[in-house]
Amino acid sequence: METGMRYVVRLLSLSVLVGVLLFSGSMSSSVQAASEHMSVNHNKSNETGTLEITLKAMEWEYSDEEPGGFKYYPGKALPGVEFTIYQDNKVYAKKKTDQDGKISFQLPVGARFSCKQTSTYPAETGNYLPETRAFSGSFSTEGEVYQHTVYNLHSMY
Repeated sequence: METGMRYVVRLLSLSVLVGVLLFSGSMSSSVQAASEHMSVNHNKSNETGTLEITLKAMEWEYSDEEPGGFKYYPGKALPGVEFTIYQDNKVYAKKKTDQDGKISFQLPVGARFSCKQTSTYPAETGNYLPETRAFSGSFSTEGEVYQHTVYNLHSMY
């Protein structure tokens, strides 16, 4: 019985090995063809999504009722602050926020982007600490809209 079991195991192992070899050979050509097809579609496509950014002040006040003694709340819009869009670690676009602290970018569907605040609110009108973290994403469908609010903390200094 032990010898018969060895033959069954060998036969099954051989069947699995042959299946893996056959499947992996056909799979790699399918994956390659699919990825080539996708890149061709994105290069010919003019589909875009919209990134809408709103920049607001994060105001604060002393409060005995809040943990840490501070109460934070969204404040006024911050105009005239630059944001930069990067694709493949290269500058794709730059714009400044309007009077309502808003800005929008049209970005291609399927392309990954990152966005970062690249200037500060003018110091003569108030001291606000810029957001130093970048955020990133991509659009998967035509006409998709992504809204993102960025806050700059009001500073006493």
